[in-house]
Amino acid sequence: MNKGLLYTLLIISHLVILVAGALFYERERGTRIIPLSDKKISINYPFRFNRVGDAKSPVTVMLFGRYEHENSKKAKEFSSKLMSLYEGKVQLIYVPLKIVDKPEYNDICYGAYAAGKLGKFWDYANHFIETKDFTNAGLDGIVEKLKLPKKEFDKLRESKEAKEFYKLNYKLAEDYKISKVPAFTINGSYVDRLVSANQLKTLIDFELKK
Repeated sequence: MNKGLLYTLLIISHLVILVAGALFYERERGTRIIPLSDKKISINYPFRFNRVGDAKSPVTVMLFGRYEHENSKKAKEFSSKLMSLYEGKVQLIYVPLKIVDKPEYNDICYGAYAAGKLGKFWDYANHFIETKDFTNAGLDGIVEKLKLPKKEFDKLRESKEAKEFYKLNYKLAEDYKISKVPAFTINGSYVDRLVSANQLKTLIDFELKK
C-alpha cells in the first residue's frame, strides 16, 4: 500500500477516535453529578410549603428557578412528572429566586412566601411561571383567584420572614455556585448540565441504588 495513503488512513482513524471520545465525554458530562467539595452541602431546608413528596424520602431534588425564565417552567414540568414515578422515594423542593435586577417586582416574590404560609405556594408559583404577569394587577388577580385573605397575605408578604425566605434561598444558590437557572441538586450535590427528564431519572435511579 502507498505510504502516503497509509499515513492518511492512520491520521483519519486517530481523528475518528478523538471525535468519538469527545462525544462520549460530552454525553457523560451531561449526566454527571459534581459535588462542590469533599463534603456535600447540607440539605436541611427549613421550609415545608415549597416541597412535594415525603420529607423522609431517600432522595431530595432541589430545583432552583426564577418565575421569568421559560426554562424554569420546562424544568418544573418534567421534574413534577417524574415525582409520580418515585412516590415515597423522592421529594422535590422548588427554590424560587427573586427576579434579577427588578426590585419593583419584590411584592410578587415575597408574595410566594405569603401564599406558601397560606397553603397556596404551588398555585401561586405556577401562575407566575405560566403568565409572567408581574404587575400589581397580576398580583391582585391571583390573590383574588386563590381566595387568599388580603390583609393576612399582605402582612405575611411584608414580613421579615418573607425576606429571610429569599435570603436563605440565595445563600443556598451561592453555596452551590449557581449562576444560571434552572439548576438542580440531588442529595446535596450540584448537577452539572442537566438538560432532560431522562437524565434526571438516571441520576435519581443511581442515588436510589446506593
